[in-house]
Amino acid sequence: MKLQIEQQDNATIVQIHGSVDMAGAERLREGLLDAATDAPGRVIVDLQHMTFINSLGLGALIAMFLQCRKDGKPLSLVSPQPKIVRMLELTRLTKIFDVCDSVEDALR
Repeated sequence: MKLQIEQQDNATIVQIHGSVDMAGAERLREGLLDAATDAPGRVIVDLQHMTFINSLGLGALIAMFLQCRKDGKPLSLVSPQPKIVRMLELTRLTKIFDVCDSVEDALR
């Protein structure tokens, strides 16, 4: 699992590459919370290159959601693969996350 963080149009974009399993979940949690805390405004998590996420990884996304909500920063998940969408739907996390088709959609 690899995180890539960049700034675009007053938004922080976090790209997650690879599989989020037990070995990478804590590193993901720390990286997401750091990105959320340091973000000047909107936070976008690009899931296009994420191939797998377990419950600990979902917990990291929830922790980021809570941090963003506390700080008043909008958070969007973008471009999740179909199996990631299914996991978000099964856990009903699509009810709390703004899920967009692309980074451009999330920036609007």
